[in-house]
Amino acid sequence: MIKNGGKMRFKYLFLLIALLVTLIVTPALAQEESEKEIKYEKAKDQWVNLKKNTRAVGKNAADKLKADRALAARNFIKETIDRSVEYLNKVIQRVKNMPAISDERKEELINQYNKQVSDLEKLKENLPKNITKDQAKKTVTEIKKIIASHKEITRSFRDEILASNIDKAIEKFNQVVVKIEKKIIELKEAGKETADFEKNLSEIKASISQAKIQANEKEFSKAKEFLQDAKEKLVQLVKGMTEATKGDKNENE
Repeated sequence: MIKNGGKMRFKYLFLLIALLVTLIVTPALAQEESEKEIKYEKAKDQWVNLKKNTRAVGKNAADKLKADRALAARNFIKETIDRSVEYLNKVIQRVKNMPAISDERKEELINQYNKQVSDLEKLKENLPKNITKDQAKKTVTEIKKIIASHKEITRSFRDEILASNIDKAIEKFNQVVVKIEKKIIELKEAGKETADFEKNLSEIKASISQAKIQANEKEFSKAKEFLQDAKEKLVQLVKGMTEATKGDKNENE
């Protein structure tokens, strides 16, 4: 039988790689049936099967199976890297197509992502043919560091995009508010009762102001809720003012 050290040579490697895969795969990517996906699954199955077979054979076959298992681990890590690179390249394309961030910021982000792609490619190039347990663990640790860095970059510009979108929405709301204020003045000068309109407009301004505060604190969900509240009140206000204007026209007729 194989000695205990031989059987457990890569005891924790599969768990480490499985954790890595969980970190780097988004739901959309997991659903994609690509050639790389098939290669990745094949490499994983080969690794799992060889691990099971090693436990079942005698000493004479142990060395060959250990070598095959090392090769399977190397292939699995290689496919994991390819999968990560493919994902990062898709992120780069998405960044290029995002209108909410400036060209200067896009260039900065793309350079950071390209650096990560380059680092992953170097890891793949330097994978030993007969990889050991320690080498595999070290490589997996390096991949995890790169992916963690990617997630931090993505989080930073995601917040930038959300903040930018909310700022643009607030700007449009404020433009509408200015027009409504002018219309309220016109109605008041025409002798119309505008107290309710002014009160509603004050509430709308308060919601817009709160949305700005929440966005500055990166509470984007709350900011959106305040903007939605402002939108609903704005619709009702415009409707009421339109009816008041129609009433004037009917009286004149």
